[in-house]
Amino acid sequence: METSAEHAIHIGMEREFTVNQERRLAAHALSSHDEVMAPGHPVPWKSPVTVTIPERVSGNIESLPVADTAAALGLGPRAGQHSPLMRSLTRLRGGSLMESMRTLALLFVVAAVGFPAAPSGAATNPTPPAVTFDTDFDGKVDFTIYDTNFDGVFEWPSGSKSFRGDLEVAVPVVMEGSVAITADSIAFDAPLSSAPGAPLGNLTLSARDGFGSIFITGDTDLTLTGAFKATAPSLIALDASGGGATQRITAKSISMTSLFSTVYVVNFDTDVSNPLVFLSADSISLVGKQADAGLDVEGASLAARKITLEVPAANSTFSQINVSESVLTTDPARTGRPSGDDIILSGTRSDNEVRNSVVDSGHNVVFKTWTSSTNWCLHNTAVEANGGAGIIDVNAVRGEVRLDPSEPSTLTGRISSPKKVVNADCFQ
Repeated sequence: METSAEHAIHIGMEREFTVNQERRLAAHALSSHDEVMAPGHPVPWKSPVTVTIPERVSGNIESLPVADTAAALGLGPRAGQHSPLMRSLTRLRGGSLMESMRTLALLFVVAAVGFPAAPSGAATNPTPPAVTFDTDFDGKVDFTIYDTNFDGVFEWPSGSKSFRGDLEVAVPVVMEGSVAITADSIAFDAPLSSAPGAPLGNLTLSARDGFGSIFITGDTDLTLTGAFKATAPSLIALDASGGGATQRITAKSISMTSLFSTVYVVNFDTDVSNPLVFLSADSISLVGKQADAGLDVEGASLAARKITLEVPAANSTFSQINVSESVLTTDPARTGRPSGDDIILSGTRSDNEVRNSVVDSGHNVVFKTWTSSTNWCLHNTAVEANGGAGIIDVNAVRGEVRLDPSEPSTLTGRISSPKKVVNADCFQ
């Protein structure tokens, strides 16, 4: 065996094989010779046989990632000096002609496609990167996630996990199976996704501290066959504003509930023509449960069979609903679902707003307020109920539905109480 830097393999038989810089094999016809025949083989050989192996192959045999290379070549994913691959390479150094030629066929493949990639300086079986969490700051590791694929994304395992303290995840994460996480507060500040082709079952996020919150602020792409559920005493924010991110959750049902603060489904960097937050489900429910709880939807698309936005019957100036630069739809023509139900917008004491948005129901649109003299204010908004055949139900509005004359809105459907719909400044 000789080594050379010319990147060529020469076999003294009826053909010459060359590995060029592009790692392709070219065959060049030579004259036939009958002097030597391989036993039991019809191809004539000439003697002697000279083998020139590229330096990139010969010089790297000892550092070859044996298990990966053997698996790729169909030899079985075994490492060590007694693996099929290493035995073949050993034969080439001092074995018989037929054994060497059989190994050369393997080397043609290695030379042509290159060695399997391995991290620089990594061992044959490198340890995957890991991220540890000490959520209660007691100096002990509470949880560890790994990047077993070495792709920069860490795998969050299926199952339930409860943490003491705050869980803050600042690395890209992919989830599989069904996942339930409970902590004082929860924050995913980097890309969060389900595995391609392997949707999640359910994903439940629960903050339990008195002021516990849930934040998801990076690129998000979650597909679930079951429910996405987020519950917190304080803020819940699906918000990637300022990062150029897109957030998308597709599930059987989506619910976000704050006890006494605001649920944000927002991207403040866009408008109704190009929403960057997408929620899609059979049912979508955004709820504020107690006094001071509110809802803020901006730069978002909510598409479902039924949509409910609801804040409590509380005497609080902070408890209100704001929808801006968004599309809320249960129209099957938009959602792709076989049917559409109501869009219910249930506000409270403060004036509630829909601005620069589309509210398009496959059935009825229902406006409510819980306390006297509380209004719904519409600015440059299109409200449509079942293509005009549905009802725009304002019976449960304790004040008025006010259409700002400086930013005209349209109502397409049968209005249940026309006297409650007025052209008026929302804040006069």
